[in-house]
Amino acid sequence: MKPLVLLTVVVALLWGSTPGCGGGAHPADAGQDAVAYDAHDAGLTDWPLADGTTDGPLDGGSVDGSVADDGFADVAGDAGTDGQVYVGRNNGTVVTGASMPGGSTPSADLRKVVPVTTLGPSPEFTAWEAVIARASASKQDAFYAIVPIRNTGARPYCFVTVESAQYLDAGGTEVTSVSFRDVNGSVGRLGSVFTPTCLSPGEVGYFCDVQILTSYDAVASVSLTISADPDTQIFDPLSKPVPTGYSYDQGTKTLSVTVENVGMVAAKIFGLSSFYILLDSQDTILWWHTLRTGASPDEAVIPAGSSVTLVDPSVHYEGSGTRLRVFLDWADET
Repeated sequence: MKPLVLLTVVVALLWGSTPGCGGGAHPADAGQDAVAYDAHDAGLTDWPLADGTTDGPLDGGSVDGSVADDGFADVAGDAGTDGQVYVGRNNGTVVTGASMPGGSTPSADLRKVVPVTTLGPSPEFTAWEAVIARASASKQDAFYAIVPIRNTGARPYCFVTVESAQYLDAGGTEVTSVSFRDVNGSVGRLGSVFTPTCLSPGEVGYFCDVQILTSYDAVASVSLTISADPDTQIFDPLSKPVPTGYSYDQGTKTLSVTVENVGMVAAKIFGLSSFYILLDSQDTILWWHTLRTGASPDEAVIPAGSSVTLVDPSVHYEGSGTRLRVFLDWADET
């Protein structure tokens, strides 16, 4: 292993995070009935959000919370000719709690917003701006990136992927780049796998990244090349793990997130590829980090009607927020 690669791995382990958030695909059990996608649910009307507002399919999102970009509330949908519809929108639940981790550094010193340019081969996906964040105001040689990405097309997609992310300086010169990272949205089943990379029409997913040994101050814009699989045979999972709340231990700096399975079958949760985005009371994006099950391997099975606790064992962010948008990576366990 080359020295730089070794250093990258060591730093990532010390930070308790992987270079990117989310997971790709997990094997599915056989025998699950299909849920067909109904073209009438092609995002031609506004989607209701959990707070009672609506999220139009072509509305602009905002990393500062000025425009509702929730996009993950459950919707009833319209029945197709077979009486079934692929709904998706089953991830990214926002939970509210006490201020955590309780740091005093103003968010203005820990984040900045930069413009994003999106390129093909999938023009249906649009991003507006990116949050470039850091855990400490004294840390200049590393950053976290969070980019909301909306499916503006008329059909659902899975395996939404950032083929290339280029971080550019003020003059347009590349500072650093990363290739082939998932965009995290809803969990769907395609054939024999589950993947948390599905976006229904109008739905917003998130590209997250960590870059070390790279200047936080240097990044002035981001360019993304996005692709996806336009597979129409998408299944809704029969399990449905939902975050219900969180607590934070100031002494151990441990975040605990409670997840309840309100679905019909057991769910297998995968740690490290599950994560949260820290928000303030106005839904301004602050930072992101991974969640773990505490088991080895890092996964946990939740029977229907039961709960499990996921943890971030070492929250090192020096600011504070009061809301978490939680993305879970899971598969049905039947």
